[in-house]
Amino acid sequence: MTRIVCCELPPIAESATDSEDQLESYKAQVAYYTDAIAKNPRWRFVDIYADEGITGVMAKKRTNFMRMMRDCEKGKIDLILTKSVARFARNTVDSLNYVRRLKAKGIGVYFEEQALDSLKTENEMALGLYSVLAQAESENISANVRWGIRQRMQSGTFKFRYICSVIERAMTAMSVTALCSKVRS
Repeated sequence: MTRIVCCELPPIAESATDSEDQLESYKAQVAYYTDAIAKNPRWRFVDIYADEGITGVMAKKRTNFMRMMRDCEKGKIDLILTKSVARFARNTVDSLNYVRRLKAKGIGVYFEEQALDSLKTENEMALGLYSVLAQAESENISANVRWGIRQRMQSGTFKFRYICSVIERAMTAMSVTALCSKVRS
């Protein structure tokens, strides 16, 4: 029986509204993968490793991703399911390095959106390309968010309390849901 997990990195949110949508999307994906794993008699569900509210640019800062990698090292996982390359990692070097480490241990990563199985050698070039695109998308969104903040600051419409909430959340490891509630109050 294949021991299987789901690795998810929520999509990048550009606003509080996006954060709410992100949370709902995340919940739907967790339900989808839990159900898909349960329906396959050859698979045994191990865990869901998701880093809510983390950018994914640096794998070492993703607590649950690193926990998943440790569980792989311990032989607890045979296959990782993830929605897309961008949900696995948003850093090309990390993405390829971790996939290669897993492959060397015989652990596959299946990227559903791209229909890529990391254990198939012919998929490595495509995986590299998708990893580059995921990193570029992340960098582009970050640049757009920074530009938007600068524009709102210049026009005097920037809400400083949002930054305070983000700083507070970062300092207290507050969830996205809790942050959204604070930003609205």
